[in-house]
Amino acid sequence: MLPKKRNNPEVAFLLETGKNIRGLDLESGLTSINWDFETWLKVTETFIQTTPVLLEKIGQVNPINLSEYTIIVHGIKSVCYSIGAANAGNMARELEEQSRSGNFGLIAKKNLEFITIIANLLNDLSVLMGKYGEQFKKPLKDKPDDNILREIIGFSRDYDINNLESAITELEKYSYTEGGELVRWLRTQCNDSGFAAIQEELAKIQK
Repeated sequence: MLPKKRNNPEVAFLLETGKNIRGLDLESGLTSINWDFETWLKVTETFIQTTPVLLEKIGQVNPINLSEYTIIVHGIKSVCYSIGAANAGNMARELEEQSRSGNFGLIAKKNLEFITIIANLLNDLSVLMGKYGEQFKKPLKDKPDDNILREIIGFSRDYDINNLESAITELEKYSYTEGGELVRWLRTQCNDSGFAAIQEELAKIQK
């Protein structure tokens, strides 16, 4: 049985599908953001969309534009660490430090390798995101089901973690025009056994 923080079919799918991506420790990335997999997905999607242009720019690095290079590799470093790609993040950190020191010779030697590593990571992440989208394309609802929310209050009052998790999983089968943040919050509280917080919050909504 998966630990509480991982007890979600989407998280389990990401971990299983992403485990063979070279240089990616997805569990580490998710742990660093308290298993908020939707944040991980958003950061990764932005990384995939915006980084190719940045790789083109740093491919033209020269002694004159090191300041711009420093800013770009710093940003790539931060994202790599946040998603669990520590090896790429470490390389970006080294290049950033050398760039700040004006060591263009070392950058010239390692920059192409760095660009290749990031490009391969982007490609692998794109495949992962595509598989995730195919697996978890969700129908749209206006808002979370009121009956299920009432059940969740009862499960929280009874400290019934199994039925609570099942009810929240049912809510997670859909995306919502309004209330998506509430469902994500409920998942976090469930993972942390926040029974009292759930009762208090949903009591406000149900009034």
